[in-house]
Amino acid sequence: MVFGSLQIQQKAGKFPIHNSQVQYKKINIMRFDLNLLRIFVSIFEERTLTSAAERLGLTQPALSHALRRLRDVAGDELFVRTARGMNPTVRAEELYGRVRGSLSTLEGALHEVPQFDPRSSTRSFTIGMSDYGMTVLLPPLIAHLRSAAPELRIQTRYYAHGAQYDDLFSGRCELSVTIGDEHPEWCAESELFEETAIGVAANTNAAFATVPGLENYLSARHVIMVPGQGDRSWVDDHLQALGHVRDIAHTVPHFVAIPAILERTPFISTLPKRIAARFIEQHDIRLFELPYSAPTHKIVQVWHRRKTQDAGHRWLRREIQAVAVGLDS
Repeated sequence: MVFGSLQIQQKAGKFPIHNSQVQYKKINIMRFDLNLLRIFVSIFEERTLTSAAERLGLTQPALSHALRRLRDVAGDELFVRTARGMNPTVRAEELYGRVRGSLSTLEGALHEVPQFDPRSSTRSFTIGMSDYGMTVLLPPLIAHLRSAAPELRIQTRYYAHGAQYDDLFSGRCELSVTIGDEHPEWCAESELFEETAIGVAANTNAAFATVPGLENYLSARHVIMVPGQGDRSWVDDHLQALGHVRDIAHTVPHFVAIPAILERTPFISTLPKRIAARFIEQHDIRLFELPYSAPTHKIVQVWHRRKTQDAGHRWLRREIQAVAVGLDS
């Protein structure tokens, strides 16, 4: 994408490259290609020429040529090749702080739809969700959009654990609903609600008809959801911090498998409160309060900053926010 051009006069200067001094002649750049800024940002964020070239859809020789042009313009080496990748110079660090925000603003302006009418729009949005989001947030969202934007289409993409940012960066998703952990600086987020945990057992499991004692909870056999490889979840990390260990019988990769398992066994589980509340509508299970204080987690919607100023995207984020506020009413 070519953003435009500007006139710039670069004074002569020197900077070292690979322990040698290179004298640069006066550079008169009548048409500075702003794509060089995208290339600079990509190299800075990826830290390897190979990854930056793949991100931009360029060949590595073309990227190397562009980097030479950047060095000419900046009068600085910008990146030093090391065994761990391209290490930015102090000058590059300073430039990145100024360039990144400006570049995002330019990209946002070019991507923005001047007007967005949800009543007539036939636009399609791809939202990344785990089975938690698809169970808790997606049904009321689609019901709301049926009247608010009858022709608008939602495509839901399931993301594997930790892959939501890859999908956002690549453009496979325009928005993701996820836990509010640290996210890359090229992302923006807004909080939807807070979530906490609750115990779940079959209605026939008399031992958990009321709040269990801590020892009964820990000694019971647990079915847990582990997104990806592993044999423990954040609940186990929290219990370990309290000096406790629970008995894990089985792990599954999705929440939706758990209630049917509990119906047929004396096992118990610890689930997000909102998804557990949805499960009791369809399964012969009950909820019980945990015999310890469980932390809360922020549930957020996250998007690439390049989408921030898009009129349709802004509208959709507002609608998701409104649906999230009404979840517990």
